[in-house]
Amino acid sequence: LDKMFGNVLSFDNLLDKMDALPSSLDEKKERNSLVRKSCLEFLTRCVSRSGMYGKKGDLTPLHAKDISVLGCDKLNDPDASTRKSATELLVALLGCKNEDVVLATKTITASLEASNSRAFKALLMASKPCAPASIESSPIISGTGQNHKGVNER
Repeated sequence: LDKMFGNVLSFDNLLDKMDALPSSLDEKKERNSLVRKSCLEFLTRCVSRSGMYGKKGDLTPLHAKDISVLGCDKLNDPDASTRKSATELLVALLGCKNEDVVLATKTITASLEASNSRAFKALLMASKPCAPASIESSPIISGTGQNHKGVNER
């Protein structure tokens, strides 16, 4: 499916209400939590690759809204791994380069502040950009043997 996305499959195909991912994500229809988790992971990969392969893989704000609704619904799934995959999906949407997609996602996820504040806080923390001077970029950690002032410590 990954190789078909963008060339053959589009977000319209994936989000079709009748027989696509939404029906596979419904725990009343699909009791196997691994299937629900795998569907969300596939959708996350599609979001992160949108626009890279083929002309059908473009992510529009309307698609982002529909995907955000699915992700927010799955944050209440009984299975913890499915909830984690839903969080990763929403983080991928919030990390898109297209500002319209991010705005559409933020509009939907804003409702989580009242209904699921814990998930809302987790999304806020995960979607914040990293600090420019992280600990991994420190010369001591990176193995250069110099401290922050450029003095050799060996």
